[in-house]
Amino acid sequence: MSEERYIAIVTGGNRGIGYEICKELAHVGCHVVLTCRNEVEGRRALSKLDSGDKIVFHKLDVTDTKEIKLLCDWIVATYGRLDILINNAGVYLDEGVSVFDVEDKIM
Repeated sequence: MSEERYIAIVTGGNRGIGYEICKELAHVGCHVVLTCRNEVEGRRALSKLDSGDKIVFHKLDVTDTKEIKLLCDWIVATYGRLDILINNAGVYLDEGVSVFDVEDKIM
């Protein structure tokens, strides 16, 4: 990096709130690592952002410890630090269970 900037990771950065967070962090001068599970979608989001060298893509499934370790190692090797973590990835682990099925009584 040619200038000192905050280093930020945004999980789930390929769409919605995560995408907008990536855009705004880059706008204020941060170097942003946009992450998502799907490499094609992540690279597509990156190309739409057109931020020069301010945003890069790195594949990350936040439920995969091997991918988390790879990202951590890459961050340390590339930047030497991390200043900001935006944990925006939505993970729904209870597939098949409705979020509307709740107990009527409070203990």
